Amino acid sequence: MRELAGQFQAFLEGRHMNGLTKTDLKILQTTLAGGVVPKVEPFFDMVRKELDSQLLSGLRDYEFKVREKERWEKPSGHTIWDWCYFMPEPKLYLGWGLTGDAEDFFGASLRDSSDLLAFVYIGAMSEMAVPSERLPDGYKQSLRASQWKFLDGGALTKTQHAAELATKPEGFTQAFIKWTAESLREADEILQRGYATLGRTVLKRRSTSKLLRGRARQAQ
Repeated sequence: MRELAGQFQAFLEGRHMNGLTKTDLKILQTTLAGGVVPKVEPFFDMVRKELDSQLLSGLRDYEFKVREKERWEKPSGHTIWDWCYFMPEPKLYLGWGLTGDAEDFFGASLRDSSDLLAFVYIGAMSEMAVPSERLPDGYKQSLRASQWKFLDGGALTKTQHAAELATKPEGFTQAFIKWTAESLREADEILQRGYATLGRTVLKRRSTSKLLRGRARQAQ
């Protein structure tokens, strides 16, 4: 009977149906003792505002529509992230955040999965794929050389160890914002070039307004 109960418990754990485990409680104890939880949402709000103010040129229109609680919901509870939609084709989007278990990263597996990683991600909703396969081979090789990884469905991501960002003189928060902004500029170029291969172009480019608009709207 004990063996059967153990098997059933393992089944539930594998499907996240058993509530909190002993391991979860240990992690929760450390997390709560460190007072980290109340810092997460203000941190992501700060990052969003800084990205909105820094990316003043070189990008097309993007729009935020995420509600704060959704930052925790996907993928599989191992990632805290934010994102904005590519308005010429809102099924495409750019995301950024932190992942603590990259073995399950938007359905893919990344190396160094035991470490906390900062990431930028180019993704698409399930009914559409990121048009990265249409990019020239030479360009794709240059992306791989600059640490971009190609995932299933044409998605791409670039990662950086959070611990390395934390060693920067300006501290983790500002280093994260700087790295994310630089990677988002690269992501915009990738997305624009891929989108152009579909025979579509962005008709309007705003050079004097904020091109990553920070208007947080509740999802319909």
